Amino acid sequence: MFECSVCYILAIFFIGVFALWFIRSVIPRRSKPSLVIKNWEKDVVYVCAPIMPQRFCYGLSEYALKVEAYLKIANIKFKTINTFKTSSRGQIPFIELNGTHLPDSNLILDHLQEVFPDSNIDNHLSSSDRASAFAFCWMIEEVLYRLIAYFKYANASEMAEHVNFGGVWINNLSRVIAYYIVNRNKKKLYFQGFGRYTKEEASLLMDKCFTSISEQLGDKKFLFGDKPCRSDVHLLIALEILRMPYLTKHLDYAKFPQLENYYKRMATLSGFNIV
Repeated sequence: MFECSVCYILAIFFIGVFALWFIRSVIPRRSKPSLVIKNWEKDVVYVCAPIMPQRFCYGLSEYALKVEAYLKIANIKFKTINTFKTSSRGQIPFIELNGTHLPDSNLILDHLQEVFPDSNIDNHLSSSDRASAFAFCWMIEEVLYRLIAYFKYANASEMAEHVNFGGVWINNLSRVIAYYIVNRNKKKLYFQGFGRYTKEEASLLMDKCFTSISEQLGDKKFLFGDKPCRSDVHLLIALEILRMPYLTKHLDYAKFPQLENYYKRMATLSGFNIV
C-alpha cells in the first residue's frame, strides 16, 4: 500500500513536469516584448520603473536612479513611466526608445552613448582615461554595490523601518515586503560569494574601495577631471544608497572628506535632493 502511494506521487510529479515542459514548448514565446508607450516621441527616452515614495525607491531599484542620473547629466530628454512591468529579462528598470525595448541598466547606458554620441559624457576622456574609467565602473558595480547590498539586506527589521509608510496595516505589509526582499537578496549575495563574508571582512573590503576611489579623486572635481563621466554616475548611486538612515554608519566622511563635497556636486547635477 505504501509502495503504491509512493509510485502514485512520483507519477503525478513526472506528469506535471512533462505537462509544464509541453506547455512551454507548444506555446510560442513572445520574441519581442510589447511596448508600454505605443505613441512614442522620437528620441525621447521612456524610463519604465515603479514610482514609489523616494525612500522606498532607493531600496527597490537604485538602477533606475542610475539611468535617470545619466540622462540628466547628459541632458537627454526623458520621461519616467510608472509601471510594475519588468523587462524582457525580468529586471527593472528598462527603457523604451524610438519603439525599441531595452533592458539592463548597463546595456541601457551603452546604448544611450551610441544613440546620442554628442551627449556622451565620456567624450572628454582620453583613451587611457576611458580604460581606467571602465575599470572603475565595474569595480563600483560589481564590488562596491554588492558590499553595500551586504549591509542593506543584513537586517530585515532595519529595512522594514526604512519602507515604513505609516499606519498599522501598511506597516505590517512593509515588514512582510522587507523580509521577502532581504531573504531573496541574501541568497543571491551568498551565491555570488559576498554573502559568505563576515561583517568585519565586508567592512574592510568596502574601506579599500573607498580608499582607491578617494586616491583617484584627489583634488579633482570628478573622478577623471573637471567634468563628470559615466563612472561618476555609478559612484553617485553608491553614495546615494549610503544616505539611507540605517546605512550612513558604513561610510565615514571624516575619513574620506572629499567624498562628501563630491557627492553634493554630483547630486546637484543629477537633481537629487541632498539630505
